[in-house]
Amino acid sequence: MIKKFFAIILIGCLGFSGLSARELGYYGVSIGGTATVPLAGLADLYKIAPSLKFGAGIFLENGWYLEGQVDLCRFDRSNLTGYAKENVSMSLEYGGIMVTGQTSLLEFRNINLQFIAGMGPFYWKGIRGEIAQNDSLGIPYIPKKVLEEWNMAFQGGVGLEYFITPDLAFELSSVYRLLIGSLWPTMHEHILIEQVNGFQMAHVNLKMRYYF
Repeated sequence: MIKKFFAIILIGCLGFSGLSARELGYYGVSIGGTATVPLAGLADLYKIAPSLKFGAGIFLENGWYLEGQVDLCRFDRSNLTGYAKENVSMSLEYGGIMVTGQTSLLEFRNINLQFIAGMGPFYWKGIRGEIAQNDSLGIPYIPKKVLEEWNMAFQGGVGLEYFITPDLAFELSSVYRLLIGSLWPTMHEHILIEQVNGFQMAHVNLKMRYYF
């Protein structure tokens, strides 16, 4: 009975062949979550973090869907090792608006494979807590450090959009993002936090979008 129920649902979903709101003049609103994966030097400092996205967009004459999305994230789980792992507190947070363009690469029934590119301004703030003096290791007192700036971010990737109804779709996407910015080095022998120039990350997104 259960298998029959899911079979009916699957056939119903596949039946929306060609039925979608991806047409000129349509608007869309979206909400979703992201697994933000630090890459390169950022991966030495932080573990994967969740983030939230809220967006609104419109289809253009050239076939692109243009969307502005609010994007918020906070890295607060350290990936440090050694002495720094237990004795240094760190966080990095950012928020801003990413303006993305999406265009279809391949469409089949109610599934749409698309290319995604975007850029936008972001405010970021990095905090490294104070480091206590440790005479036995020869570590001096190191004061708290806070860095914060507005910088640009750039991203590119691919997404798979699946229409549940002609107007409602789920989107699973993966993009590479570079946020311009630099974090401090702390080059004491027992701490060794390297400087990071450019925050590289991968975003794995799951969003729900409604077209009207």
